[in-house]
Amino acid sequence: EPSRPRLDSSLPRSGISVSPTALGNGAGGCPRFARGLFPASIALRAEAKLAAATELYGQHHQCALFPPTSIATTVTRDTVSPIVAEHGFSGEIDLLSLDIDGIDYWIWKAIEGVEPRVVVVEYQDILGPDRAWTVPYKADFRVSDYAENREHNNYCSASLRAFTKLGAEKGYRLVGRNRGGWNAFFVKRGLGEDVLPEVSVESCFRYSWNEYGMKTRFDLVRDLEWQEV
Repeated sequence: EPSRPRLDSSLPRSGISVSPTALGNGAGGCPRFARGLFPASIALRAEAKLAAATELYGQHHQCALFPPTSIATTVTRDTVSPIVAEHGFSGEIDLLSLDIDGIDYWIWKAIEGVEPRVVVVEYQDILGPDRAWTVPYKADFRVSDYAENREHNNYCSASLRAFTKLGAEKGYRLVGRNRGGWNAFFVKRGLGEDVLPEVSVESCFRYSWNEYGMKTRFDLVRDLEWQEV
């Protein structure tokens, strides 16, 4: 049986996760954070979710030894890098996870001072593989402010094409997506290219959920304000 690809390192495992939720695909739901596998880590989240996140981490015995530091704060493009630096992160780290259902593109663009080896973002799949669109920057963006998000988060974040272009500018390649097609994985160029080759944006839109979103949900937000990047 072939072994699964790995990125071996002698570095301490470290990570930063930015998410409004304590349970889900963001920091609180990330198994590696929840299981304490990133002993040097911070998780930025909305204050209302802080207690739930602490409870989630407390369910895993490994967190008793290496608990992630959960911080209740509002993250903007002006505050994210100072917050990261304030908590002792600089240079190469292992993971950056972004899932804030809002200005995700602008937060990744603004982050400086750290060089994640792996970046995970949740992309807006209803925009399809061709559009390089993001919601315009708005420091107080709230997904709940838009009626179009009543049933699904249709107006938030950015397209995979937009994230891929930004990743390339920062030195990352797209290597895959989750089963379902809404979380994308980027790896720093020069790392693991023999086991994690670059994939196309189009290859990340193969699921029925993507097809459904592009055909039905996109019409709800087609005429809202988007910024091409």
